[in-house]
Formats: sequence, C-alpha cells, structure tokens
Amino acid sequence: MCVENRNKAGSGSSSGATFYRFRVDATNFRSNSVSRLVCVLGSLALGIGIVGSYGQGVSAQRDPSQHADYVGSELRARCHKDLYDRFEASPMGRSMSLTDEATRPMVNSAQPVVSQRLNRRFSVEERYDGFYQRKTESEPSDKPPFDILHKLDFAIGSGVNGYSFLVRRGNHLVQAPISYYSRKREWGLPPGYEFAKPGEDYGFNRTIHTACLQCHAGRPASQGDSEGLYGDPPFAELAIGCENCHGPGREHADARLADGAANDGQIVHPLKLDPRLAENICMNCHQGGDACVLQPSRGHFDFRPGEWLNDTFAILKLPMDPNNPQDSDLLEHNASMELSRCFRASQGSLSCFSCHEIHTRPSEMDQSA
Repeated sequence: MCVENRNKAGSGSSSGATFYRFRVDATNFRSNSVSRLVCVLGSLALGIGIVGSYGQGVSAQRDPSQHADYVGSELRARCHKDLYDRFEASPMGRSMSLTDEATRPMVNSAQPVVSQRLNRRFSVEERYDGFYQRKTESEPSDKPPFDILHKLDFAIGSGVNGYSFLVRRGNHLVQAPISYYSRKREWGLPPGYEFAKPGEDYGFNRTIHTACLQCHAGRPASQGDSEGLYGDPPFAELAIGCENCHGPGREHADARLADGAANDGQIVHPLKLDPRLAENICMNCHQGGDACVLQPSRGHFDFRPGEWLNDTFAILKLPMDPNNPQDSDLLEHNASMELSRCFRASQGSLSCFSCHEIHTRPSEMDQSA
C-alpha cells in the first residue's frame, strides 16, 4: 500500500481539498471485508500523522466568538428576496423542517415495519399534539413486553429521496427508528440499522452526531464536546441557509445596511473563487471518502467557505475499482466528477458550479441532462 497526497497547491485535475488516496490491490482488498476494515483503520492512523505536513499550515481552533458573525438567512432576504425565495423552495433550502401538515399524508398511508431479525414492530401515528413513532416486539419472547412511544420533532430531508425523523429527549437529539422513502412510497429502517445485532435494535437511542447534522441543518446549536447534546432550541437556523455556502454575513450585512453601494468584499462568492477552492464548499458535505480526520484542535463547524477544506479535516479515500463499479456515488460526487470525461477534457476548469445552479431546483430536462 502507498499514499498519494493530492494537495491544494496542485492544478489541472488536482482537487482543491487534500485527498489522501491509499493504493492497494483492489481485487484482494475488496474481497475481504476484514482486510478492508484494518486498512481503513490503518489509513486513519497514518492520516493523523501526515495530515499537517502538506500545503499551508493548519490554523488553531476557531475563536467561539466568531459564531456571532452569523446573521441568518432571513436578514439576507431583505436584500436578496428573489434568490432567497427560490432557494427556500429548493431541496437544500428544505433540508430540515418541523413535523407539520406535510407529514400527514405519509403517516396516513403508513404500514407497520416489522423486522423478524430484530423482533421489532415499528409504526407511526398521529395524535392530538403531533406525530409519533411506536416500538414493540413483533413476537412474544422471554423478555418483559414493552411499548415505547416518542413524538417526532424534526424531519431531516427535502423529500426528494425521503425523510428521517429526530426526537428530542431532554437536550439530546436521537433518530427515530423508521424513515420514509419517497421513491418507494413506504416506511423502512434507516441506513445503518442493519448493523444492529439480532434481537437488539437502536430504537430511540441512536445519537445524532454533529458531524452528520452539520450537513443537514443550517446551524445546529451543539453543546461542548458531548455528542448528541444540543441547546434549546437545538438549531440557530433550521434548514441549510445562505451562510452555509457564502460564509458568515455580519460584516456584509452591516456594510450594505449602512451604505447600499458598499462593495461586497465581506462575503464569499463561490463563482469568483478558483474552481478548486470553490468546490471545497461542496465537498464539505458531498465528498465523504472512506474516512475523514479532523485536523488537530479543529471542530466540525470550523470550516468557512473560501478556506481550504484541508485546514479543517482531511479526506481519506481508497481508489475506486473500475472493474467493480459502485451502484451509487452517494457522497462521492467530487471523486466521480474528476473521473469523468468532461472534467478531464476541461483540463481542470470544470467544477460543481459548471452544471449546478444552487439556488434553484433543476427542471426535469436539466436533471436528465
């Protein structure tokens, strides 16, 4: 196995964020899941040792007071109402929501989800004060019977692929045990529940980690280093908003409100950035790799648009096997783009923004193209 560093100083087809690609014999490697796990864990250990040795120096942890530089999307709507309205109707603008009237059709058509392997029966129902999920045994066993019911507080997702649901347990956020899949129009276990052991389940105890929630919400109000612990309310901004891609807007808003003709140098315009630097904004959520390693003293919310992603975390990526293509490139969008004929022919000028207009949901024709 060898390590290939793709640092941010590169050009052409080199990605703006640092990929650490670990070259292995794909045939032998992919045929043994244990070897794969050992290799990924080894990659993590190796990555931690080499991450800071390439490119620019890694900055220290961001000053918590800089979180005050955010103003929220609604203030921006005062000056950019057309963009705001279009974005709010797009999938990204609907990435997180309260469970409300839109949830009712999914609940009314719901059938119980039964897992024989887990010996669990899950159902969803509407009560006088909202929507709930229930968990019971699917078959009697030698364990004491139980009937657990929790209210659904938030829906994750725009509905394009489906919805998962969050439950507040005190100041903790946990995932509800069943999700709705839009294309199948049915309820089922969420991704990851297949790892539960027979006779066990994650139930209403699956913690929502900040590393995941940062890409599904505008600004989660995480509390300290305790995973799954959030403030009240748990979100400073519910859905993905303007500042997720344009950076904190306090200086920009103050300057424009004081003088409408002021220059906009205080805000990040992704289209004005170098293509490699601009796509780092997208890679923060759309390029997962096989593992991501936080830089020393950095947190999941320290990345800012216009900065190199590698200053916050490094992406560890095993090379794709051309003889064994994946069924989906979910969260591998940047890696797939760089393997495409279009990207190679562009000599590196192609980026995410060459095809994607972020503020608007593409038409059916554009999607097929």
